[in-house]
Amino acid sequence: MLPSPIRALCVRIQPITWVLHVTLRFDVLGCSCEDRYGSQCEHICPTNCASVNNGTRCDDQGVCVDGCFGDFFGRQCNNPCPTNCAARANGSRCDQKGVCINGCVNDHFGTQCSNPCPTNCAPRAGESRCSNPGTCTLGCITGYTGDRCASSIEGFVSEESGTGFKSGMIASLIVNVVAIVIIVVMICLLWKKRLTSKDIVNRSISDRSGPSALNEYSIETCSVYSTLDNQREKAEPYASINFGHA
Repeated sequence: MLPSPIRALCVRIQPITWVLHVTLRFDVLGCSCEDRYGSQCEHICPTNCASVNNGTRCDDQGVCVDGCFGDFFGRQCNNPCPTNCAARANGSRCDQKGVCINGCVNDHFGTQCSNPCPTNCAPRAGESRCSNPGTCTLGCITGYTGDRCASSIEGFVSEESGTGFKSGMIASLIVNVVAIVIIVVMICLLWKKRLTSKDIVNRSISDRSGPSALNEYSIETCSVYSTLDNQREKAEPYASINFGHA
């Protein structure tokens, strides 16, 4: 019995003692490491290594020799298959390199189904909208064309673009309405102020009992003051002469 398991292809026996001449018979009873690896079978094979015909699941380096099971991939089957890989009835959804075997789901494409389908692909009930190269399977939504529906057709606007356009139009309309209201209010205020000034001048002319009765609020009022004062200056000499004769 050997003190510990040894992995070898050949066994060489070298006698060290004998009687008269060297002669012997021998046999080697080997054993398998089964689910272990290492020079002394001290490591356990990775859990997700597949086993074919109940053989050893991994080599001396711990690499799974018959692939993986349970939706895992990698040399030691320690990586889960990509989320968007399509399921299989039997076996892992991806191979040992992580490539999805049955295609993709959830509107993704690529060897590992990591790329989302083009936005403008026409929907497909229960299946991905695009094939592995990213080509839209059922064509494009209204307003777009091309293998990946990346080119817009003149005269059509996508729903998202249309929404943005409508929002911009509404905002512009609101700004214009507010500007018009402000302008109208300013015009009304200026017109009202002008009418008020004219009323003051008219009342001053009709009710004037002297210079103190006028309200000095505008240029027109000042001109009224000037006209009335000139008339008074012209009238006063005649009044004083008539008063003297009397």
